Amino acid sequence: MLEHHCRRARRALLLPPLTAVFLAALLVTPSARATLSRAVSLDELSRASTTAAIVLPLQQRSEWQAKRIVTFTRVRVERVVAGQSVTSEIEIRTFGGVVGNIGQTVSGEADLVVGQRSLMFLRELGAGSALVTARAQGVFRIEVGSAARVLASQRLGELVPSAQMKARRIVPAAVSLHGSSLALAVSRIQLAWSRREAR
Repeated sequence: MLEHHCRRARRALLLPPLTAVFLAALLVTPSARATLSRAVSLDELSRASTTAAIVLPLQQRSEWQAKRIVTFTRVRVERVVAGQSVTSEIEIRTFGGVVGNIGQTVSGEADLVVGQRSLMFLRELGAGSALVTARAQGVFRIEVGSAARVLASQRLGELVPSAQMKARRIVPAAVSLHGSSLALAVSRIQLAWSRREAR
């Protein structure tokens, strides 16, 4: 898709300046509007979650519900980092997916990949099912190398901080945890959970 946009942009350079500007606006504006999300802090994530855990997606299935596609991902809970303990396997519901030859993508939604271990903030729904808190902002892919580190979701889009976050200079969780070692991320999450429990 990126290559397609680049080809269109190159063709635009051959057109009159005003036409090129108009085409550039068409290329950029819709995607920017579609990916705006209210930024959440680490403290907000912990308060809105019942559990933070390291999970491994095992299997996925997608189905139509009303007029949208919903995907159910069965995951193995390998380690509870903070919050309530959960069963060893739970099912996580996300919006979007593929049914037959039809696919739906939901901007800002959590993207769970089978076989990709992640650090997740979860909100239990009961009966072994859960939602990812704050959608894509609640998932951090674990990259394994010389030292494991966590990476924010590539589906975040543009994060818009609240007036309170701006006034208090609070950094969004996706920014504060991105690129940090897994050990440091776990320590920060546990600290945020302790502040939550102290309230």
